[in-house]
Amino acid sequence: MPNSAFTENRTEAARALVEHLRKNPEEARSDPTALAERFDLPHEFVRRALARLPAQDRSIADRSPSRIMESADGLVAVLDQALDRAAQNPLRFEALSLLLAIFIAMALNWLVPAKTVESVSIRGVLTLIVMLATVALQMGVFYRRRMVRFAVYGGLLFGVGTALPVMVNIWIKIQSGAVPENSTNLKQGVLVFVVGLAMMMLGVVYAGLASLASIAGGWVQLKRADQEWERLSRQELLERYFELQRRLERSVAAPDAPQAWETWPVVVAIRRHPMVSAAILGLASGLVEIVLSVSFRVLPAGGASNDAFDLVDMVGALVAYSIFTVVAFLAGRTTRGALAGLMFIGGGFLAVLIPIFGYGPTYAFSPEHLLSQVLVLAFLVFVGALAGVGATVQRRAARDGRLQKNDGATIVAEMLEIQWRLEEDATSVTVLVVDAAKSTAMKVGADPLDVEYSFREYQMWIAECCAGFGGRIHSVAGDGAVVAFSDGMAAIGAARRIQTDVTRFNGALNRLPKPFRLRLGLHAGRVAGDLNDVQFTEVIDIAAHVEEIAPVGGIAATEAVIAHLGHDGFLPLAREIDGQAVYIALVPTEG
Repeated sequence: MPNSAFTENRTEAARALVEHLRKNPEEARSDPTALAERFDLPHEFVRRALARLPAQDRSIADRSPSRIMESADGLVAVLDQALDRAAQNPLRFEALSLLLAIFIAMALNWLVPAKTVESVSIRGVLTLIVMLATVALQMGVFYRRRMVRFAVYGGLLFGVGTALPVMVNIWIKIQSGAVPENSTNLKQGVLVFVVGLAMMMLGVVYAGLASLASIAGGWVQLKRADQEWERLSRQELLERYFELQRRLERSVAAPDAPQAWETWPVVVAIRRHPMVSAAILGLASGLVEIVLSVSFRVLPAGGASNDAFDLVDMVGALVAYSIFTVVAFLAGRTTRGALAGLMFIGGGFLAVLIPIFGYGPTYAFSPEHLLSQVLVLAFLVFVGALAGVGATVQRRAARDGRLQKNDGATIVAEMLEIQWRLEEDATSVTVLVVDAAKSTAMKVGADPLDVEYSFREYQMWIAECCAGFGGRIHSVAGDGAVVAFSDGMAAIGAARRIQTDVTRFNGALNRLPKPFRLRLGLHAGRVAGDLNDVQFTEVIDIAAHVEEIAPVGGIAATEAVIAHLGHDGFLPLAREIDGQAVYIALVPTEG
């Protein structure tokens, strides 16, 4: 006994120490002797307790990585905000950043000496770094803007903005004699034109990269929106639904007004028959290439190489691929855009099968030609799929725009989509409600620990009884539980098992003076979603009301439960509950 008293006193003192240090955490670093004397605890006990506390202070070295990360996060946030502001007017940002890059390049040309390291120009490397950094920032802006038309305009701006200064620079060098006339096979005027054309082609490449960045940005935003949609809880979906319902009352019947270009006959025809259009385009491109090869005398059967033909052929290919990209975009889907690439190659392959001027099956099926076609096919499938992604992003953006304008038809479509989402997991369920009669009287005068133990065992016993029939506990209260079953037969079986086994439970596990005497009620119905996700459903409410009129030790069930079991063994009640016919089990136990 003395040892027990000493232990009890020390426990109380330890609790007092914990409470004191919770309110005064700074004293956890004080001398343990003072705390031991204050709370009448052994010094070694207090010392070990304080030694095992987690460190409250971090050293500067510990904090420095965190500060570095915070600084890095701040820098990223500033850059993120800057890109968002620039994305409001991407063409202006492109023009200003391009002018700044050209100015920096000119400054490097004046300030950095013309030195080389292992045949690499330092000035050239620095200029290249500046241009690449500028283009990377511009791609980031197009990624944020997520509109391909700005990418196309940006490509034109980039081509013109770089072609003009380069052409002027070449012309100045020609006039100053830095580029002698005999140093190139091209005449000086033609050289300036060729350089300008090359820079314009670089603008086409820029437009392609900017379009890729825009589509990627739109696709990422679309996927994020889809993920947020999938993560919405039922409550959030309901809030969204009723918000749309309010907006529908003030909505407008805005007819779909297509843009002018969408009504062009050629656009309408391509949208109706994208695969045929791609094949015709490929056939036309192949025939044009044959005509050019004949005109420049560059034939498969030993024609001489021609720089002019190569240049014209490259321009023609860029034009054909650009038109193909439009066709793939109008196809409207990723898979259809990729398939359009296959049709384009098929049309071009038909052209070279024509046996004229060295073309024909022999040339068409030669390893060199087949390899080139496979490479072009891979490129076009990628471009076509990318254009299809762009069409998907554009279609979603148009839908969101109509939704923001309170278009009634779009609002109705979204409301229907939410209803479908809410009904995705709709299931038929039978609910069993278990309640201990006069549970409050059972607790009066009983030891609180006996009450806690008995009711915990009671809840676990209900779960065990129902689990054998496939029941899932939906919710529990102190004196009862709500259990879900997939069918009524299993629910009735579990109810009879509970009423049969309650006598054994009272004798073996119940520590209260009074026994558990149970009322059970059942109802079946359809739940719009998983029962665990549905906060309120009339199936549970009706089952609870049915349980309230069940006799103690008995089972009450609605017509919805016993309809498929037969009415034998059940006695109908004279009155309905919540519009439901109710029956009492004549034999509420097994056997």
